[in-house]
Amino acid sequence: MAEKDIVEVPFSSIKEDEPVTIYANKKQIREIVKKIGYAIDDEEYIVFKDSNERVLASDEQELKLKDIGLILPANSPHVFVKNNLGSLTKFLAEKEWSFCQ
Repeated sequence: MAEKDIVEVPFSSIKEDEPVTIYANKKQIREIVKKIGYAIDDEEYIVFKDSNERVLASDEQELKLKDIGLILPANSPHVFVKNNLGSLTKFLAEKEWSFCQ
């Protein structure tokens, strides 16, 4: 995506249930993770603030900050998908299957 294609939208104009794509650098992702209620341990793994237990990504593996590809809201905890095609494909396939049942 070229820089001219990126449009800034005020947060107040986003509807409650509207999905949002955010392009962020590592520092910004770190802040987003903290703002939604998680922490980052000394090895850069995402952890639950209250227990320091490592968060699992959708592939049920521990998740490092650098590996975040997608964060989906959920009641709790959030759903984290790693930034690789295999994880995204598997997550979408499982979501599709759950809608069919």
